[in-house]
Amino acid sequence: MAVVNKEQDKILPKTKVNLLNKKITKGIESYKGNIELHDSFITKDTFTLNVETMIHRCSDEESKILVFRFSPKGFDHEVLNKLHDVKLNDKICEN
Repeated sequence: MAVVNKEQDKILPKTKVNLLNKKITKGIESYKGNIELHDSFITKDTFTLNVETMIHRCSDEESKILVFRFSPKGFDHEVLNKLHDVKLNDKICEN
C-alpha cells in the first residue's frame, strides 16, 4: 500500500469480512454480510459495503459461477433490488 498510502507512519486497518445467513435455494448457495474496508483515496477512513454472494454450481461439479452484489446501502434499499434485476444467462455453464 506504499503507493496509495502517502502517510509513511500510518498503519491501515485490516479489512474485515462477515458473511452470514447461508441459504440454499434451487441448488444455489447464497450468503449475505458486509465488508469493512479502508478508503485510502478520498475519505482516508473506513467504510462498510453490504454484500450478497451467490454460488451457482454447474452440472460438471467442477465449475462454479460466483456472483457478488456490493452496495453501501442497506439490503432493502432499491440499489440492491435493481442489482437483482441483472440475471445470469441460462447457458452460463456451457462452454
